[in-house]
Amino acid sequence: MQMIKGIPIKLYLDSSIEIVENVLVGEPALSDSAIGNSKIITYILAIPKGDLHDWTNKKIEFFDKKFRTVGKEIQGIEANIPLCWHKKIAVEELIPNGNCTFFDSRDFTRHIYSDVLFFDNRSFIRDKTGEMKNGSLDIQIYAVNNTDFTWLPKVGDYVVPEICDFEFDTSDERKISESMANFRKKYNNFAVVNSVERRENDIIISAR
Repeated sequence: MQMIKGIPIKLYLDSSIEIVENVLVGEPALSDSAIGNSKIITYILAIPKGDLHDWTNKKIEFFDKKFRTVGKEIQGIEANIPLCWHKKIAVEELIPNGNCTFFDSRDFTRHIYSDVLFFDNRSFIRDKTGEMKNGSLDIQIYAVNNTDFTWLPKVGDYVVPEICDFEFDTSDERKISESMANFRKKYNNFAVVNSVERRENDIIISAR
């Protein structure tokens, strides 16, 4: 008689959430976050035989926490594997701590990303020439929380580590200059993107 039993987990699909029964959750481990110095919980999940879901780059939920799958599932030959599971996949905890707003440096269109992870490591000092910013604003945009990447941030774009509703007036050069002056006044915590990297479907951004 089989003594091992899995748990039900929530699998987030494009337009629905499904419950997958009898998923085995392995012993937790700690891994480094893609940005910052934080640690994230990781697990290996065993998927029951007969399951036909696509587990690549999916958000899931169990133990009252949200995770995302990492990499692709590894599958064995059902007939050669005892018990009820024949696939496994790694998952890591999602640890979003805010939202951010990007402005395209070419046309100043606004793009909002929600449930991102960011670390603001900047320090602000004033010298004779005005305000100086040291350090960087580092942002991880989770692909499972932001599925529409028809627009991607690029070097030179402006980013604010919050949701903002500011609109640039682009009717002529003078209006653009006035809008930029108002933007700098209202959102003095903005930064300019200086690097963009794709990692495991996520977008990793550094801005100054």
